[in-house]
Amino acid sequence: MDGQAPRLERLDRIATILLGGIVSTCALTIAVRISSFAEIFFWDYRVYAGAMQAFAAGQDGYQRGVIQTFGVPPAYNYTSPPAVLYLMQGLEWSLGPTALLALFAVLFVAALGAAILLQLRLFNPECRNAQLTGDMVAAFAAFNIAGLVATLSGNVGVLLNSAVVVGVTYAVRTGRWAPFFVALALCAAVKPFYLEFLALPLFIESARPRRLLGAAASIAATAAIYAVSWALDPVRFGAWRASLAEQSFGRGDMGENLFAFLLVDSGAHDGVMTAAAVQVLFAAGLLALVLTGLPKPGARRLAGLWIAACFANPRLMMYDLALVSLPANALLASWAARRFALSRYAAGALCCAGLFAVALLSSIVLVVPRSLTFPLLGLLAIGVAVLDERRSDLA
Repeated sequence: MDGQAPRLERLDRIATILLGGIVSTCALTIAVRISSFAEIFFWDYRVYAGAMQAFAAGQDGYQRGVIQTFGVPPAYNYTSPPAVLYLMQGLEWSLGPTALLALFAVLFVAALGAAILLQLRLFNPECRNAQLTGDMVAAFAAFNIAGLVATLSGNVGVLLNSAVVVGVTYAVRTGRWAPFFVALALCAAVKPFYLEFLALPLFIESARPRRLLGAAASIAATAAIYAVSWALDPVRFGAWRASLAEQSFGRGDMGENLFAFLLVDSGAHDGVMTAAAVQVLFAAGLLALVLTGLPKPGARRLAGLWIAACFANPRLMMYDLALVSLPANALLASWAARRFALSRYAAGALCCAGLFAVALLSSIVLVVPRSLTFPLLGLLAIGVAVLDERRSDLA
C-alpha cells in the first residue's frame, strides 16, 4: 500500500494538470469567440422574445422569416408549442419585457446550478471535495463543452432538465415519485421526448403498481394538454408543428443522436421511418443492457438508465446532452478507478479528458460526426459499467 502512495500522488498531479488544460481550453474558446458570444448570448431566449413581439404585432411568429424582422438570427425558427408562448406573453404583460428577462435569467442560472449539484450527488454519492471538482469540470467540458453551450443558450430546456433532476432526486431520497410524474407531464407538454425519463421510476428497481399508474397518468396528462391546445387553437397548433418540422428537417437542426446521423450526417439520407426505427432499437438496446447488466438498484443503475433515457431522445440538443456528461463520466470513472487502481479523482479527470478530447476531435476533424460519436460514448459508458459489475461479482 505504501508503494502505491507515490504513484497515486503522481497520477493525481497529472489529473490536476489535465483538468487545468481542459479549463484553459474552454477559457481560450470563449476568449477567441468573445465577440460572437456577446452577439448570440442567450440566443434561444431571443427566439422567444422575437416570437412574442411578432404575435403582439399581429404576425405569425411560426412562419419562417417572421421573427427575423425582430432581430432573431436567421438560423432559427420559433419551435415551442403555443402553451409556452401564452405563458410567456402573460408574464411579459404582467412584468414587462425587462423584468421577464431578468426573472428568466435568475431562474435559468438557479436551474443550471441545481441540476449539476444534484446530479453530482446522485451519481457520485461518496465523492467529496477534489473529486467533485473534476466532476464539475466534466459537467461543462465533456461532450464538446455541452455544459457551456447549455449555459450560453438560454433555452427553456435547461429549466425543464432541472425540473427532471429535482424530481428524480426527491424521489430517490424519499421514495415518493408523484412530484416527478407531475413535473414530467409539464415538461413533456413543452417537449414530448421528456416522457422517455419514465424509464427511471419504472426500472430503477422492481416496478410497483403505483409507479405504473403514475407513468400512465403522466402520459395521459401530456396527451390531454396537447389535445386541449389543439382544440383551442388548431391553426396555431398546426403552425407550431410545421415550424418544428422546418427547423429539424428543412434546416437540418436535428441535434446529436443517431436519428440526426441517419438523416443528415451519414450522407445516405435514409427515410424518417428507418431513422426512427434505428433510434428506437438503439435506445431499447441501451435499456436492455442496463436491465440485464446492472441489476442492483443504486447510483450505477440510475446512471445507466439516465443515459439510456437521454439517448432515446431523437432530437438530442447540446443543452440536453449536458445531462449525459455526469452519469457517463461517473460510470467511466468508477470502472477506471477499479481497473487501473486509480484514485476516484484521477479516474474522473482522465475520463473527463478522454470524453472532451474525443468530442473535440469529432467537431474539428469530422471524420466521425458527433451524431454518431456521442451515442457510442453513451454505449461505452454503460458497457464498461456492466463489465465492472460482473468483475466485482466474480471477486
